[in-house]
Amino acid sequence: MKGAVGCTFALITEVKAIAKVCPLPVPPEQIAGLDRLYELFGSFVARNAVPPQEWSDLAGYVDAVAQPYRDVIAAEGPEACEEVTQPDSDVLQMLNNLLQMGAPENEAKLAEGLSRPRLPVMNPCL
Repeated sequence: MKGAVGCTFALITEVKAIAKVCPLPVPPEQIAGLDRLYELFGSFVARNAVPPQEWSDLAGYVDAVAQPYRDVIAAEGPEACEEVTQPDSDVLQMLNNLLQMGAPENEAKLAEGLSRPRLPVMNPCL
């Protein structure tokens, strides 16, 4: 991982928000893997904030920022969950991609990428 840590964290946060509203058809280990990535990337974001923060202090803020996203999904009703839980949905594909990045065989590479400090940017996905 050389660059888009903030963007990846945003994607992890979105998939996690969707998983809170729509039960994803995946084994519990995959949700645990997503939670692990959320903590790893969240800790990185907190360490690289200006000034540096503790993740435990920022986690509630990030969750509050994601709440409107969860509210929109919930307001769309069961159809929204049906769409995102289809085997070929973008959400499940993104989840699989994220979990692959965090797989044991990629752990050293991930740890190395998250060990390099980066200054925060306005839009981390550009």
